Amino acid sequence: MSTSPDRQSATRISRERFLSDPGAEDPRLVPGPRPDIVTSWRRSQLVGVSPDGVDLPYSPPPQMPRRLLAAAGPIIDALEQELRDTSGTVLLADREVRILDRRTGSRSWLRSLDRSNIAPGFLFAEEYAGTNGLGCAMEERRLFEVRGAEHFRERFQSLVCIAAPIRHPARNAVVGALNLTCSVDDFSPLARTVLRRAVSDIERRLLDASSPHEQELLAQYTARSRRVGRPLIAVSADMLVCNPAASAVLERTDRELLWHWAGAALGAAESATEHLVLASGQTVVAHATPVAAGHRLVGALIELYAVEQPGAQRPAVVPDTPRTPLATAVPAQPGAVPRPAAHAAGPRNPGPGSRGAGAGSRDTTPGAPSARLDGPEAAHGSGDTAPGWRDTAPGSRDTAPGPRDSAPGPRDSAPGWRDS
Repeated sequence: MSTSPDRQSATRISRERFLSDPGAEDPRLVPGPRPDIVTSWRRSQLVGVSPDGVDLPYSPPPQMPRRLLAAAGPIIDALEQELRDTSGTVLLADREVRILDRRTGSRSWLRSLDRSNIAPGFLFAEEYAGTNGLGCAMEERRLFEVRGAEHFRERFQSLVCIAAPIRHPARNAVVGALNLTCSVDDFSPLARTVLRRAVSDIERRLLDASSPHEQELLAQYTARSRRVGRPLIAVSADMLVCNPAASAVLERTDRELLWHWAGAALGAAESATEHLVLASGQTVVAHATPVAAGHRLVGALIELYAVEQPGAQRPAVVPDTPRTPLATAVPAQPGAVPRPAAHAAGPRNPGPGSRGAGAGSRDTTPGAPSARLDGPEAAHGSGDTAPGWRDTAPGSRDTAPGPRDSAPGPRDSAPGWRDS
């Protein structure tokens, strides 16, 4: 993994050949770029990133991910001290690959970063910035290093960037990424060790900061997931976690639907069961069981059952989790905000092809959340909180897993879930 001038020159030649005629020669056959770099070049070209471009989207976060910032703060403070009087830079990004915080070793280097838009508020997802450390690390969900000429954009080719995703250990959810950047001439392989240690420290702090109520919900979710193979989802006011079987069938809009439905349905009942239509058109029966700590609702476990015909009955369920009537656990809330009309207005038992209860067509609902947000995020970001969740502690934007944040699993990972 050299940054030697000869290697950089070979990579630059390969990149120029690729950009001039991607189909003429596979750049992986020429000494220079690594296969994962070429793959990123292809993705960047496919989405229309300009190799000569300088502009990047600027989008300050609607709500700062306070848990991530609190966990990462002391760690990047310490890194900043280590980088004093160098070109080294620490970047903390959120799940959207938006830079949240930046620390650098010298003021002169800071001005250079500003000219390249490497600053808080700018989005560095691969689809905007091309091949770069933060964007590739979040795309690949692993530590990723981009050196000099390996960057898709000319503007970044004087830099080495190494980044890694930050995962919440209890939820298996990616909540952000940490990046170390320096000039090509200043790069040291020790940066990889420093980065891994820093990410590990941030993840440990995230786990330590989990509330007792959150830990109780996750404990019941973990215990239940060991006993069932069907789709299982744990939801609370600021969290949504899926098992692999649920990840395989749920789209982002489905997660918002389930979050709103469970919060509203469990506001005055000890359990809830309803036919819902997913964004794919598949009809499922959702069965929600509340999770309480004492007399306080802390969340719910939702199990999904596939139905082959309209009106099919849910298989018998023998509850094995203690249930507290939520009429007692959660007092009625005057003026509670209703769930979105797209979720409430549809038929209770929609037929095949109906988009009613589960369509997830958020752009037709007044006040519906942003299309890039999950349920808990959307609720707190827009003020649209399902009634059943109003009595729990509010959370932050960084806690709800996105569509690729939950534990991954192929669609057939749990073949028995239909009849289990």
